[in-house]
Amino acid sequence: MSTVPSATPYDGLYKQLFSHPPMVEALLRGFVHENWVARVDTGRLDRRGADGGDWKG
Repeated sequence: MSTVPSATPYDGLYKQLFSHPPMVEALLRGFVHENWVARVDTGRLDRRGADGGDWKG
């Protein structure tokens, strides 16, 4: 059995959604109601794939 997760039709949608930093910031601040969120510097976020590598596509 493979340990690598299979791609789903939603992968591309998630990549598109999370490739827009203002949207990521709005989602984080709107849905995560924790004190540490106020300290997140969203200007320093970078894109990473599920395996830690950069997304391509």
